[in-house]
Amino acid sequence: MFGIIINEQGYKTAFVCIDENDNILHYTLKENEQLIKNDWQIANAMGKPKWTGTEWVDEEPPKQIDNCTGPTVEEQLLATQKMVLSLQEQIIDML
Repeated sequence: MFGIIINEQGYKTAFVCIDENDNILHYTLKENEQLIKNDWQIANAMGKPKWTGTEWVDEEPPKQIDNCTGPTVEEQLLATQKMVLSLQEQIIDML
């Protein structure tokens, strides 16, 4: 099982493993820290997760990265078709 350690302001400070008895493994709680087991997978995917006492909120969501900056599918298809034609011409010239 997993959990999130938060500081006194409610911000995530560590991601930890816990055993079946809710003992934190390989981490010692510092003063004013506590373990939160609720929705750890949600908090772990956030940019700056904060526990409100009932839910996680993301105070600094990760910036979206635009992965569509390259050539369009149509441009890629046209380039591929040109390459195939060029290869066909080279094969014909070799014959």
